[in-house]
Amino acid sequence: MKIIDYFKRLNHRRLSRRQPRKHQRAAAVWYGLIDDYYKGKAKHYEVMPKHPELVGEKIIWQYWAQGLDESKLPEMIRLCYASVDQRRGDYRVIRLSDETVSEYIDLPPIVDQVRQSNPAMMIAYYSDILRLALLSAYGGVWLDSTIFMAGPFEPYYTEPEFFMFQRDPSEPLKKYWRDHLPFAFDWREEYRTNVQNAIIFAKPQSEVIGTLLDILILYWERKEDQKFPEVYLFFHILFDCLVGREDGRLHDHNCRRISDTNVEILQRMMFDDWPAKYGTTEEILERYHLQKMTFKVDHPTYLHLVELLEESGHMPYI
Repeated sequence: MKIIDYFKRLNHRRLSRRQPRKHQRAAAVWYGLIDDYYKGKAKHYEVMPKHPELVGEKIIWQYWAQGLDESKLPEMIRLCYASVDQRRGDYRVIRLSDETVSEYIDLPPIVDQVRQSNPAMMIAYYSDILRLALLSAYGGVWLDSTIFMAGPFEPYYTEPEFFMFQRDPSEPLKKYWRDHLPFAFDWREEYRTNVQNAIIFAKPQSEVIGTLLDILILYWERKEDQKFPEVYLFFHILFDCLVGREDGRLHDHNCRRISDTNVEILQRMMFDDWPAKYGTTEEILERYHLQKMTFKVDHPTYLHLVELLEESGHMPYI
């Protein structure tokens, strides 16, 4: 292990020890907002599709705020888009930018108001609302632009009301994930970021998706006047409070629980941080068709990924 990697992990472990306290403070906010919502103290936002003919169709939704000019996209995004285009099967791919979102939906005015006035609503937070709004109105699949697709969607992703990868108590490689990504993966009861929202499957008008959307907007409506704790993955904590826990209002609507670690493996391989004894690139991609990547990598690291994909026979044509 490189010295720099050692200190990165050490720092992540220190941060991970602080996470439960932050999570509990954020959860308290969410439980309060959830209670207000169910007491009728908040609005229900019904986002109307501008293309009714697309409702319920097989659509993959993707979003890149800055625009979709290929010459300006990071190379990782181009790679991931190519993988989706070539393995989408009978799904239609609709990619949006800030300039084209309004062609498909109008978000509640409060969203644009907050985005313009509150610098805390960065692109990631805005896209949390956007993905829920699109899926509530149309249904389909949301894939972050950093999702690499190695094969078709599994039926148990597409059949239920909604599907998201979640923390699995029976995950066999807990120790590996805790040791290598302690900031991201933890199985303690008090740890509340237990879902992956980079990949979401949903039916139109899903109660889970619609309720998440309403309460997320409620958060931003009230954030101006109330001192909410700053937690980066607060969407994930909302899901945990509303759906993931047994005391969640919509826990009975939860989908089959499949480990969110499954979608992180190719990224670990790219960083040379995956023991071969746990599976080769070919074996992993044959088993787990959706992989969450990052575009924040240097060119040599990207080339290493390309090499892995070429060796395994999963490199898309670009």
